[in-house]
Amino acid sequence: MVGLLLAAAVLSLPLAIGIATWLPGADSLWPWSLLGLIVGLKMANRARPGRALAIAALVLTVLVTLSVAGSVPRLSALTEAVTATPAWLLGGRVGEGPLLGPLRVSGTALADFTAQLTAWGQAARVGGETFETRPILWLTTLVLTLTALWAGWAFRHWRSAVMALAPTAVLMVSHTIFAPRVGPMFVLFLAASIGLLAQARYLSLVRDWEAAGVDYSDEIHLDLNFATALVILVIPLMAWATPLPILYGPARAAWQAFETPREAAGMLARRVFGPIQRPPVPGLFGAATPVDELPFSRVISGPAELSAETVFQVRTNDPPPFPEGPTPANRYWRLDTWDIYTGRGWNNTPWETRSVAAGNVEDVAASLPVGAALVQRYNLAERTGPLAANAPLAVDQPHTRLERSSGDLVGIWLTNRQYTVVSQPPQASPAQLRAAAAVADDRYLALPRSVPERVAALAAQLTADAPTAYDKAHAIETYLRALPYDLTTPAAPPGRDVADYTLFDAQRGYCDPIATTMVVMLRSLGIPARLATGYINGAYDVRVGGYVVTGQEAHAWPEVFFSGIGWVEFEPTPGRPSITRPEADAPLIAGVPVAAPASGLARWLPFLAGLAALGLVVAGGVALFRAVQRRRFLALPASSQVRTIWERVVARAERLGHGPQVGQTPLEYAADLGHDLARREVEVGPWRLAGRGVEKPLTTLGEAYTATTYGNAEPDPGTAERARSAWEWIRPRVWLLGWRGFADHGPRTTDHGK
Repeated sequence: MVGLLLAAAVLSLPLAIGIATWLPGADSLWPWSLLGLIVGLKMANRARPGRALAIAALVLTVLVTLSVAGSVPRLSALTEAVTATPAWLLGGRVGEGPLLGPLRVSGTALADFTAQLTAWGQAARVGGETFETRPILWLTTLVLTLTALWAGWAFRHWRSAVMALAPTAVLMVSHTIFAPRVGPMFVLFLAASIGLLAQARYLSLVRDWEAAGVDYSDEIHLDLNFATALVILVIPLMAWATPLPILYGPARAAWQAFETPREAAGMLARRVFGPIQRPPVPGLFGAATPVDELPFSRVISGPAELSAETVFQVRTNDPPPFPEGPTPANRYWRLDTWDIYTGRGWNNTPWETRSVAAGNVEDVAASLPVGAALVQRYNLAERTGPLAANAPLAVDQPHTRLERSSGDLVGIWLTNRQYTVVSQPPQASPAQLRAAAAVADDRYLALPRSVPERVAALAAQLTADAPTAYDKAHAIETYLRALPYDLTTPAAPPGRDVADYTLFDAQRGYCDPIATTMVVMLRSLGIPARLATGYINGAYDVRVGGYVVTGQEAHAWPEVFFSGIGWVEFEPTPGRPSITRPEADAPLIAGVPVAAPASGLARWLPFLAGLAALGLVVAGGVALFRAVQRRRFLALPASSQVRTIWERVVARAERLGHGPQVGQTPLEYAADLGHDLARREVEVGPWRLAGRGVEKPLTTLGEAYTATTYGNAEPDPGTAERARSAWEWIRPRVWLLGWRGFADHGPRTTDHGK
C-alpha cells in the first residue's frame, strides 16, 4: 500500500507533463522517474545512505545525459559489433575495429548535444534565442529523475512523507498553474499524498509503540484507511461546494501583489522555454495563455506593443484586391475564443479535446453554396498557433478541436506549420440578422459582480430605440468606434472593472479593452456575446499571392450568436475598417448548432463521474485490503483468533469511553458492556441502530475468551467460528458508545441487576 501511494504521488508529475503535450519526448519521463524512485529506496538501506544518495544522483545524471543525447549505442548495432569482434581479432585486425563504429556514433551524438546545451544555456543567460528542445527535455528528465530519487530515499530514510514529497509538490503545483489538462494528475497526486501522509504517520507510531513495548490493535490500520479515504473524498466535495466569488477576490489580490516577480519569471521562462510549442488548451483556471500571463489569463493590460514581424501568410480564394477588382471583405483570422469575463480580463470554461482526421477540403468547399466557402492556405511562422476564419468546416490534416460543447469551438490545434482549411464565415445581411434570434445562453451572458451598474445603464440608454439584438449591437459598435484609438492606453487600476474604466475614465483604447467593453455591454442587455482573438486581414502581397500578416494585425473583436447564422463578428475598435454587411440575403450556414447552456447536472457530470470513479477505486482498495486481512486472520490458530477478536472489542470500546473496570473479569466486563449498549439507540433519517440484543453475543465472546485464556486445551474451530459471528454482530453497535444523541435511560452500572 505504502509503495503504491509513493509511486502514484511521484509518477503523477511526469504523467502530467506528458498529458500537457508542451514538451516533445515527454512520454519517456515516467520510466526515468520510476527508476529514480526505485534507486532512492534502495540507497536508503545502505550503510552510508548520504554518500549512496550522492553517488546514485551522479550515476543517474550521466545516464540521463547519455540517453537524451542519443549517445547510447543501439542494442542491435552493439550486438553486431560484439559478434564481429572475434572474427576481426582472428583475421589479423585488418581495418577498423567493429566496436569503434558505434563508439564514434555515440561520441558524435554527445558532442552535438553538448553544443546544443551550450547554445541553450548561453541564450537563457543573455536573452538570445534557440530552437532546440532536447536541452529542455534533458533538464526536465534530470530534474524529475533526481526528484524521484530524493522521494524514495527520504521516505525510507526518515519515514517522512513531507520531506519526501516536498520537491515534487512544488513542481506539481507550478506545472498545474502553467500547463493544460493536468487536473486528473493533480487530483491523483493530492490523493496519494494524503494517503501517504497518513500511512507514514501510522508507521512512525508503530515503530514507537514497538520500541516501547506497547500493545496495539491491528484494527487501527483499518480505521486509518477508512478515515483517509473519507478525507480524500471530502476535499474535492468541499472544493466543489465552495462559492468561487469567495476565492476570486483574494486570489486576484495575491496575483496583483506578485505582478513584478511574475513578469520577471515570465521573461526568464520565455528565454529558457522559448522553443516549446504549447497548444492553446486550458491551464489551472481553464485558460489558454502564454507562460507569462498566468494564472489570470488574458489580463487586459497596457500599453499595447505590436511587433512588425511576420507571423503567418495566408492565401484564400477571395479575389485579389486590385484597384479594378471588388473591395475585399474584412477577414478575421481567429485563434481563440473566450467566454468567462473576470472584470480584469478573460478566462475560458474547461473544454474537451476531440481528435479529427484529415478532411477533403475541396469536396467540402464544393458542397457549399456558390461564394460561401472560404478556402485558406496558411503558412505559419514558428510559435504561431493555428488559425482559421470563423469556425472551420474541414482541415486537410489531422487536428484537434477544442470544444466547450458540441459545436462550440474554442480553437483548433495541429503541429504542422502549413495546412489548408475551409470555412463558411457568416455573410448574413442586416435584414437576416434582424430577423434572427439571439439565443439566450447563461454562459455567454454571465458577468461578475464587479461590473458597475452604470455600464448596463449606458448600454440600455444607447439601445433604447433599437428594436432587435442586431440593432442593439450595431448601436453599441457605433458608439465605441467614435472613441479615440490609442495603443498607449494604460491598464485599468487595480480593483477597477475594464469596461467601466474604458467607458468612464480612459474613454479611449485599443482592441482588447474596446472589444471587451462591447461584450460586457451586450451581455448586460441579455445578448449572448464572447471575445475572439487572432489577427485581421494583413497586407496583400502579389509575390505571395495572399496576405502577409504581421504582429501589428493582432486583434481582438466581439462575436454575437444569432440563431441559424452562427457567431457573427463586430468591429467596435476605432481605426479598424468597419464591417460591410451584404445588402442581399446570403445563404445561411447549414446545421449551425444553437448555443445552449449545459444543464446544471450536465455541467457537473464529468466531476461526478470522476468522483464516483475515485470512490470506486478507494472502495475497491479497502475491500481488497479487508479481504487480504481476513484471509490472514482465518489462517491463525483458533486461540489466536479468539484473543484477537476480544482485544478488538475491548480496544474499540475503550477508545469510545467504556473500558474495563479495575478487577473486572472478562465475563463481568462483557455483561457490563452489553448492558450499556442495550440502552443505546440512534436514528439518522430513515435508519435506526439499536444496541438491543448485543448482550448474548458479548457473553458468548466473553466465555470463548475465558475458556481460551484460562483453559488447558486449544479451543476447537467451532469456538473460533462462534467468536467471529459474535464480533460481526457486535462491531457496528460498538460505535453507539461514541454517539451523543442516543437515548440514555440512566447512568452506567456495573452490577447488571445483581
